[in-house]
Amino acid sequence: MSGATDEHQHHVLYHENGALSAEWSTLHGRLSGVHKMWYDNGQVLAELTFRDGLADGRIREWSRDGHLTLDATMINGRYWGSYRRWWDDGTPDCEGSMANGKRLPGFIEYNEDGTVRRILR
Repeated sequence: MSGATDEHQHHVLYHENGALSAEWSTLHGRLSGVHKMWYDNGQVLAELTFRDGLADGRIREWSRDGHLTLDATMINGRYWGSYRRWWDDGTPDCEGSMANGKRLPGFIEYNEDGTVRRILR
């Protein structure tokens, strides 16, 4: 292979207000390494890791005002292991374990008021 797709490239985007919007790398034309995104107010929006173009590693997302809204792990682009998501105000949305992108028994979904909506059996 030759050309630009053989190279490790670093990419950066900015919001219209000049604040950093996203920063990521590619290797051989595919996403590789840590990918970070920010809201226009400077608050981190997401951090995730890619390997060979697929999400692979811990993934975290935050609301615009800084509440963690997702904490999970992906392997080869699919969710595996502990998965936790929150509503923007910090109230739990769902939590449990995943395998190959699917929710496992015991996975809990919550209503916006924090009460349990459903438990996967």
